[in-house]
Amino acid sequence: MKKHISNAYWQEHVLAGLMEQVYCLKICLFNRYDPNSIFGGIETYVLYLARYFTEWGHEVTISYPTRRMKKSIRPVRWAVWKLLRMNLSEIYDSFQIASDITKVEADIYHGQGQHPFGFSVLRSIGMGSRKPFVSTAHGSKYALARALRSCCSIHDQIITLNMERFVFNHSDKVICVSNAVKQELMEGYKTGSDNLTVIHNGVDPDLYTSSKAKHSYVVTFFLKGGIRKGVDVAAKILTRLMSGSIMSDNSVTVQAITDRTPANWLLDLTRNKSLKLYQNPDEAMFRNLLSTSDVFIFPTPAEGHSVLLVEAMAAGNAVLASDIEPNKETIEHGISGYLFDRIDIDRWIACLMDLYENGKRLREIQDNALKRVRNKFHSEMMCKQTLAIYESLL
Repeated sequence: MKKHISNAYWQEHVLAGLMEQVYCLKICLFNRYDPNSIFGGIETYVLYLARYFTEWGHEVTISYPTRRMKKSIRPVRWAVWKLLRMNLSEIYDSFQIASDITKVEADIYHGQGQHPFGFSVLRSIGMGSRKPFVSTAHGSKYALARALRSCCSIHDQIITLNMERFVFNHSDKVICVSNAVKQELMEGYKTGSDNLTVIHNGVDPDLYTSSKAKHSYVVTFFLKGGIRKGVDVAAKILTRLMSGSIMSDNSVTVQAITDRTPANWLLDLTRNKSLKLYQNPDEAMFRNLLSTSDVFIFPTPAEGHSVLLVEAMAAGNAVLASDIEPNKETIEHGISGYLFDRIDIDRWIACLMDLYENGKRLREIQDNALKRVRNKFHSEMMCKQTLAIYESLL
């Protein structure tokens, strides 16, 4: 007997199956650095996109500069930096990326921050691929310069700022990692709102297995990135904490994640055996540190939508962060973490003491943080929304 297949069944099962087999995008992701060799927020973002898109059957190429600046040019670069505080390497890398990408056949090109500047210039004069180009604004030098004022380098205030403006205004679509970043681009770069889409950064919470020790209190400080990442304020909080009565409790441990060469003031504090330094940890060790930590401190002056904060929340930390606008999109104050004025050191210390004395409250904040990541900042959700942007441009 001949079996009748309805149109609804055909569309839902047969056609869907055929489309799944045929549909394959060629995606070129590009960045200034090799995301597999440098552990950072933007690199984590790129690797998540590549991982999910590949799992979903798409062809992904990650492009980054592989050629170093010629030795004959390096003295010029050094002289320009010393005299004008201008970084020629950034511009050189951008055009090197553009040169490499012209050899990559793709359906969609996706660059990060100001680094696609060379690619954007070539496209604007008709020399680059006319396939859709998406850029992600992980933050803006406009906001950083405004937050740090004179502490932001001349290079950032002039060169990088204008490179960003050019890229974001010559992209087919700009992904903003927060509503705050979207507002920054509209205000600082006059980018049209129709060209901006907000997709928050996400992480895979299953990669961060929380392994908190019972009857212990572990506080983690992120001391990398200098003043741009709030190390100046974090140093004050850490110094106050280490001199307080709480450190007489053997169950209290402080972890400090630092650069390769810790500052002298930090080395002096290590005379207290409760302070442990971790210099430039790799990705596996970093995740382990977050997973064993109870509280994470991050008084940054400017962010886009911090992958670092989301990672700390995914690892079950109660996060204490600065009350800048992007962080307000990540953390619900008093529910999934805490937000404070950067310079009000007393409030940071008071909150640390309160969580130390109130274990039930600490666990409640930790649980809420993990739930918020799973519900709002999951990497799979981020990648699905990004893929939808690609498809809308094809």
